[in-house]
Amino acid sequence: MKTIMKTILATLVIGFVLFAFSSPVFSQGRFPLKPTELDEADQRAMWMMQNYMSMSLDKPEQLKQPPKDISENVSYLVAPVGPEEILLLFDGGSVPKKFYVDSDRDGDLSDEKPFEGENGRSGLVFKNVLIGAAQKEKSAAKVNIQVWSRSGRAAYIAITPSECYAGNVKLGDTTHEVAFIDADFDGRCGSVFVPPFARGRQAFDFMAFDKNANGTFDVLNPMREVFPLPRMLNVGETYYSLKLEPDGSAVTIEKAKPEFGTLEVGSADMEVVLYSDAGMYQLFGSEKYTIPPGKYQLMALLLKGTDEEGHKWELQSSRGFSAFDNFEIVTGEKSRMEAGPPLTVATDVRKSGNSVRLSVSVKGRMGEEYPAGATKNDGRQSAPDFKILDESGKTLVTGSFRYG
Repeated sequence: MKTIMKTILATLVIGFVLFAFSSPVFSQGRFPLKPTELDEADQRAMWMMQNYMSMSLDKPEQLKQPPKDISENVSYLVAPVGPEEILLLFDGGSVPKKFYVDSDRDGDLSDEKPFEGENGRSGLVFKNVLIGAAQKEKSAAKVNIQVWSRSGRAAYIAITPSECYAGNVKLGDTTHEVAFIDADFDGRCGSVFVPPFARGRQAFDFMAFDKNANGTFDVLNPMREVFPLPRMLNVGETYYSLKLEPDGSAVTIEKAKPEFGTLEVGSADMEVVLYSDAGMYQLFGSEKYTIPPGKYQLMALLLKGTDEEGHKWELQSSRGFSAFDNFEIVTGEKSRMEAGPPLTVATDVRKSGNSVRLSVSVKGRMGEEYPAGATKNDGRQSAPDFKILDESGKTLVTGSFRYG
């Protein structure tokens, strides 16, 4: 199938992925989708959907019969994939290296056909491996499995979707590209986001939506267009309901008129990124916002400001706000998020033998953590300098921090 990925441009604060689809555009309502393969470049871009797992040398209890003619360099994993667990075996001593999946869930790998690996850019890759639920009425999910091995044995693996269901939709007068990804590997499309989101095993699917209709799916700033699957989509001040066919063959999009609650953030200079079953939101420019009721998770905060010389400064936080991992917006009610400035700067000092490790901690009102270096005009600033004084104020050591 024609490669989707055309180009990836990435910086510290800007990254986008270009997907090219040739699906016809239909009128509003029900839009057809088609299976579309994701190549290796797409896989790296889909970092939010990668499931990392460690393999073991210990034979699991679930294994009743191993494959025939395998080497001694084997690794095992009982992986939580989709709604169930599945037995995986990696044979690192065979030529070519092979991967076995207990597709019928009977613990017998002797009747399973192995998948043969090929060398990728950053490890051994087994492409288009079929995994999924054991029930006959559910189809298998198609994934790529990347293996990093030591001495012929797998140390850990990454499981990533290898295909999506893609097409074009027309909302109002604008055509948008869309793609839906079976990120929970249950062989179906339509698992709506339930917070909290955490990188690793997902219990929901993902959606890519070219919201600004520029021909790309923007991954990070300034526009985030790949996010967990919601039940509702917002384009400007217009809202749409989403209904996916379980087999990924079509999506029905209809105008919706939701009710609203209020989120107060306390600063108009703070961009707030939210994942929700009611949509993905990037909020900026106000101290309060009206958004539909639903379950929300705060994913990122971005402080923005312009100095007297016109230089644009940004400081982003993506951790330290567990209190908002799962919060609810209720119709007609207000929720308040105390975050952002004033910021507190502290130095963390740790001593180990003759070494002393210094690090800078920057926290906002909610306890959210920010990196010690801001960006200026989209460029990262040099790490801050430091000076160590004795009790009398005499300078003992001077130096500069290092990133990483």
